[in-house]
Amino acid sequence: MIFKKILLAFLYLPVIIFAQETNYPEDVKRVISNLEEKMEDVSNPIIATYLGSEFGDYFYFLFKDIDEKIYDFAYGDNDLGDIPFGDNDALTNSDLVGKKFIIYWEWKPSSFHCCEGRMNLYKANFPSILKIKYANK
Repeated sequence: MIFKKILLAFLYLPVIIFAQETNYPEDVKRVISNLEEKMEDVSNPIIATYLGSEFGDYFYFLFKDIDEKIYDFAYGDNDLGDIPFGDNDALTNSDLVGKKFIIYWEWKPSSFHCCEGRMNLYKANFPSILKIKYANK
């Protein structure tokens, strides 16, 4: 019985999330679509330098790869292990800023606030860190 419930959840959860996304306002759909395009064909894992995190108009959790491509995992359902990332590393001169990391990621359902003026809470699949480790250790 439990197996059937779990199986149904895996079958219907993507449908429910997709159905919710199709009813979202156009600016929210655009944010999701832009992120999907940006992450299309991105390698896994990513080797990237940590640029820092900070709160501005939104939260940012930024990394840059060797080709200068920027990745923002701010809205992901991230597992950061025991690496002590903070909420304002870009502003606090964190020792982590400038370090290289190996990032294993996948798309996972996550909540995010959007968009200018409203800042309502929505749910969509976002790039999420499954595992992260130092590249030079």
